[in-house]
Amino acid sequence: VKSADAEAVNECRDELAEFSANFMEYIANLEKLPLDNDIKHTISVLKPELKDYLEQSQLISSVAREQGADAAIAQLPAFQKSFKALEVSMGNLGDAIQTNAENSVRTDDERNTKMMWLLVAVMVLAIGLALPLSIWLANRIVDPIIVVRNCLNEIAKGEGDLTKRI
Repeated sequence: VKSADAEAVNECRDELAEFSANFMEYIANLEKLPLDNDIKHTISVLKPELKDYLEQSQLISSVAREQGADAAIAQLPAFQKSFKALEVSMGNLGDAIQTNAENSVRTDDERNTKMMWLLVAVMVLAIGLALPLSIWLANRIVDPIIVVRNCLNEIAKGEGDLTKRI
């Protein structure tokens, strides 16, 4: 292998190792989240396919470094097979996440509708209780004033009983 080719293969190998580590870290972080069981199952199916894909990538890199480009090209069908399987699993994960998001939106909408109707019911109940209470309270305040006014009117006309207690 020429030194320029070896350098390119080594650079590719290093990038592949970094990519692999990052991808596995992302999957590990994803697993820590409180996810729906369908998503967790899809991730559990995806992990071995991801591992196989990364192993195939590293194998091609090693074969290219040790045996040359032609030997690496011979490994491409196995790599492509692992890539297709990973691609299907990633699509399934995307579908599971989208379905979960749609279900969450639907659940939130239903919850919001229920809360709105509960709020309307509480407001109607509050108004229904406040109106009779305010009428009763107003009468308790105004009735004695009316009695005093009527007594004062009778006294003003000269017909009132001055011995009567108001």
